[in-house]
Amino acid sequence: MKKRIFSKALALFMTLSLLSTTAFAAMELNDANMGDHIDQTSGALLGYIADEGSDTRSYDYFLGSNITLDKTLTVSNGVNATLDLNGYTLALNTAPSVTTDESGYVTNVTAGNADGSTVKTGSVIQVTGGAALTVQDTDANGGNGGATGTITGGNAATFGGGIRVDGGTLVMTGGEISGNTAKNNGGGVYVNNGKFEMSGDASITENYASHGGGGVFLNSTASHMNDQKAEFVMNGGSITGNATGKNGQGLGGGVGASANAENIDTSYNAITITGGEISGNFSGGNGGGIYILGGGLAITGGEISGNKANQGGGLYSHDSKAEIENASITGNTAGSIGGGIFNVNSHLEMKSGEVCNNVSGKNAADVYHYRGSIKLPSAQEMGAAGEDGKAISGWYFDGNDRWGNGLYAYYLQPHEYSGNSALYLKAAHDEYFTVTFTDGADGAVFADQTVDLEKGTATPNFDGEPTREGFTFTGWQLSEDGELSDTVTRNITLVAQWEPIPADEPDTPAAPVTPEIPGVVEAGADTTTTTTSTIADEEIPLAGLVSVAQLLEALRLHDGIDDVQLPEDFQWIDHEYAQAIYWGLAEQFITDAEEAPLDPDEVVTVAILRGIMTAYAAYMDTTFDVAIEEEDDMIVMNCDEILSAFYEAQEAKAA
Repeated sequence: MKKRIFSKALALFMTLSLLSTTAFAAMELNDANMGDHIDQTSGALLGYIADEGSDTRSYDYFLGSNITLDKTLTVSNGVNATLDLNGYTLALNTAPSVTTDESGYVTNVTAGNADGSTVKTGSVIQVTGGAALTVQDTDANGGNGGATGTITGGNAATFGGGIRVDGGTLVMTGGEISGNTAKNNGGGVYVNNGKFEMSGDASITENYASHGGGGVFLNSTASHMNDQKAEFVMNGGSITGNATGKNGQGLGGGVGASANAENIDTSYNAITITGGEISGNFSGGNGGGIYILGGGLAITGGEISGNKANQGGGLYSHDSKAEIENASITGNTAGSIGGGIFNVNSHLEMKSGEVCNNVSGKNAADVYHYRGSIKLPSAQEMGAAGEDGKAISGWYFDGNDRWGNGLYAYYLQPHEYSGNSALYLKAAHDEYFTVTFTDGADGAVFADQTVDLEKGTATPNFDGEPTREGFTFTGWQLSEDGELSDTVTRNITLVAQWEPIPADEPDTPAAPVTPEIPGVVEAGADTTTTTTSTIADEEIPLAGLVSVAQLLEALRLHDGIDDVQLPEDFQWIDHEYAQAIYWGLAEQFITDAEEAPLDPDEVVTVAILRGIMTAYAAYMDTTFDVAIEEEDDMIVMNCDEILSAFYEAQEAKAA
């Protein structure tokens, strides 16, 4: 029994030991024990012995309270450290003041203290000497009631208000860097050389730098001079509400990277973005969201939106190489040029994603390009809608004449452009026009049917089958003078045309039936003999759309041509106007050849009418002299008028 109890106790002890080692691997850092873990002279983060009997020192800490530093906390000399903010605040100064403009954009951040004490100068954290620091905010150690851990109150005289990376690596997976300021570059984070990577819920917000990089700044000049790299990788998180510069000055409200002319290096990507959000940032100069000069940029996801600058509201690229894919650059604003993208002397290719609905004060609402090269995806394939909700269909030149007033398509897209002329582009659609179908009976038959269509769209068909009691629908006619084109080119109204059905005929929407005429062979009747008689002056209606067979029937009735017995193998023996078709073929008014097969139900065009009437006039031993002004392929809507004019001319000749 004692042996079993001992075994259970041993197992419990080992379990607790393992739990203790796992749960309490990091050291709590609080306001009371700072002196034990931070060197009061240098500000260096000190290691501690995590396991008794070991010489290995650990640099893994979690905050157990809000901490106000006396000086910059430094991680250096190859140290690999972890700092879990745990929902608490790590501050150099305790009450920074944030200034915004009337639109809500941050314009300045001023360091200060709630108790009125002297404002301290420096970064909150500095990573240097090949060290690596991971900042997280897991709330795994009790935390601060679900609060967000924050690095704040930095007041750099030069670079890096929140965090400065000088030859090391900073990885941020959670928490917030906010309320920091730098007199020069990098209000939130400054990388002189080394790497800064953010992901997860990490946030950089409401920081300010006087010159460049309100949120993050990379000094590509210094790193390249020392044969090193300054890199920023964003796999997630957000950079929002940061600002840089004033009055036309400032580079990169959200993210900035800059190299001078002697140190341009596009062989690697200074900025890499695979996800996350860069939004609501402000630059008094260029690049509200991102500014890059003399480096490489690769974006394969994420959102750049709602940023504002004088030029390049979303992205400003100069002397750089930029590749963009699956990214959204929308809703950004430029006070001058290039609301979405400003690309000058750079090579920029956007393989997919969307650049649209950006705004500029002068022109190039979505894209401005000058020198270098640029390649954009098909604007239509972006699948986006414009501000008015209508589908974007192409790239349009957006110069001094704004959209809707002289804008015309940049029809070469998708296309790589490398000319020296400037491009001013907007993702938009062409003008929209209204096509209205009306019943021609003051709304008694159907309500007006209206369709809004982009210029160049195929002229639509009426949705449905027009029917009206006592009438036959014969087609549509323009309400005004002019020709109906195959595509929409203006606002038009199409009026339904109706032909009354004779009282003694069935009240159906079918085409009028030819009145019973002596000599016409009835279906099923004895056709061994042919009866002849004088044909009454009967005509079928020829206003509106008329088929070839109907035209032939009108000519046959006018000439009083008797019905004949049709061959049993006649192709159109069951057609309503079989006699007219047979007569027309016999007299060669029409032909049926293998290369041009006859379609008796084809709608009569100008060319067809002229051909039939010319042959018919020759048959009558006269000429067809009625002038028809329309083009050959136009549908004839007034055959009755043309035939009347022809008959009147023949009567005049006979007199």
